[in-house]
Amino acid sequence: NKTKMDALPTSLRDLVLFKDPVFSGIAFGFFNVFFYLISYGGYTVLGLILFLASFHILVSVIFLAGQSAYDKFRHGPQPKPAPVPFQVDGQAVSKLVDSLVAHFNCACRLYAETQTCQSAQKCIVGILALYVSSKVSQWFCGVTLLYLAGLLFFTVPLAYTKNQALIDAHLAQAKAKLLEVHAMALSKLPPAKLLEV
Repeated sequence: NKTKMDALPTSLRDLVLFKDPVFSGIAFGFFNVFFYLISYGGYTVLGLILFLASFHILVSVIFLAGQSAYDKFRHGPQPKPAPVPFQVDGQAVSKLVDSLVAHFNCACRLYAETQTCQSAQKCIVGILALYVSSKVSQWFCGVTLLYLAGLLFFTVPLAYTKNQALIDAHLAQAKAKLLEVHAMALSKLPPAKLLEV
């Protein structure tokens, strides 16, 4: 939602919302080519990253050499531009790590509550969720799941911001239906708590 999007670093938020269509399009195309080469090109993730890094440096050196020769021919010797290294936003990384740790701890707490049968509802929901996840993981390999996650990352925020009112209305209807089904399923359960283990 909008609140979660605002919590993202500005550069990342602008990327997924296609504020700069050219830059976001290049990033999205690179993302697709990257996973295509991993899946069908015989590359490993590390091998592909190292290859692309070496290719990027080679292209940069050729470009700078050509530009330097052109500037020297037109304007005489020019000073070399100072390098601008890529820098990671420490605060953004810290927030991301804190969020991941909080979600991991929440998952561990839910797992422990399910394991000790704190309630019939959490036990049944936990078992079903893990079973369905195990089945889904058999249909797709890890690389495919990562690709689908990246694809959603590039498409869902943009689609949501452009059709927020319509999507919110459908989500509200779906949530009401799920709550209705959830209440109906709970009514079928025995009232007594499961024995603790």
